[in-house]
Amino acid sequence: MAMCAYSEVLGLLAAAPTPAGILTFRLSPGVQNDTRRLLGKHKDGSTTPEEESELDRIGDLEHILIALKARARQQLDQVSEQ
Repeated sequence: MAMCAYSEVLGLLAAAPTPAGILTFRLSPGVQNDTRRLLGKHKDGSTTPEEESELDRIGDLEHILIALKARARQQLDQVSEQ
């Protein structure tokens, strides 16, 4: 699952998106559903070590997406101020 999420983000970046495109990007519903399922298992303490590792990788990717979106927001704000 984490590899699918990374692949989706790499696809976004390879397309040279506009700042607006970055802001509207969302991981696919399949990745979102798998992440919710793993988070539920984590919450009730039933994840395997492999699933915990998957959640860690998804968390790392989420931090990257947050940083990308923050940068895109700054770029759009600078353009609107001009």
